[in-house]
Amino acid sequence: MSQDEMKKHAEGLQQIDVEVYVQDKNAPTPWFALRKKVETEVESAAWYCALVPPALVSKLLERGCDWDFHMGDGIPSVWTIHQEGQLEQKIYCPYGNRDGIEPLVLSRTFHGLREPFIELSQEFRLFHNLYPDPKNNRFVHIDANGDESEAVRYGKDFLEVRTDLLQAFCNTKQMAVAVHVDSIRYSPHKLEELGLQELREIRGGEHFKYQYAIVPHDDHYAQAKPPEKSLYVAEGTHEFLDEEPSATPRSTPRTQFQPVSVSLLRACVPNATEATSKSLD
Repeated sequence: MSQDEMKKHAEGLQQIDVEVYVQDKNAPTPWFALRKKVETEVESAAWYCALVPPALVSKLLERGCDWDFHMGDGIPSVWTIHQEGQLEQKIYCPYGNRDGIEPLVLSRTFHGLREPFIELSQEFRLFHNLYPDPKNNRFVHIDANGDESEAVRYGKDFLEVRTDLLQAFCNTKQMAVAVHVDSIRYSPHKLEELGLQELREIRGGEHFKYQYAIVPHDDHYAQAKPPEKSLYVAEGTHEFLDEEPSATPRSTPRTQFQPVSVSLLRACVPNATEATSKSLD
């Protein structure tokens, strides 16, 4: 690998593109990824979103990634509460939590007896009166003039919506969008080869918070030869791991980068005045 190629490789490994996305106050346009999964030899990533009450934004940022909503959550459940000296209380939660967090994409599974699939929020579909077009893996928006436009695109491992439709939905509901990212990138090169130094720190701003680390570690899953030192870069609010978290055996040591972040995109935080005007149109 040439010097220029190694430099480009190191930049990709550090996931500068992910950091730019997380730190940007504006929502990406024209498409917004509500769910995305990537699994390759050099990358493992998962992105998912949820609607959260604006009053919960500051608490989410304080908790970082330790918030009670994960990919696959959002189905109805009953909470049983035991209070000392009081009778047991049962609370029905239509989205499975008591924080008011609502899913935008649901993961549907059937105990392995049927193929799993992902499903866009019914409320979002009805709000924009979207027409399903499963043959082309999309939903279509039809305006008052009868003009059609693509509103949602999806596949087995991703679902994205038009940003303008998401913002209109959020403003009317008076809800913010929380984005959670887990991402790992791998490389067989070591710190000194990549021109990187060991680093651990917490990074945060007005609308995001995460941990960032570049740390060498032993790959205990290398089978072809004894473990060697390789690079482990992690970002998130969880404790830093001393070894590769994956249980999948790997034949060579490699470099990891794992950003785990919560970002409240300010472009999707509702504005009361705008929401009122939209509801009167």
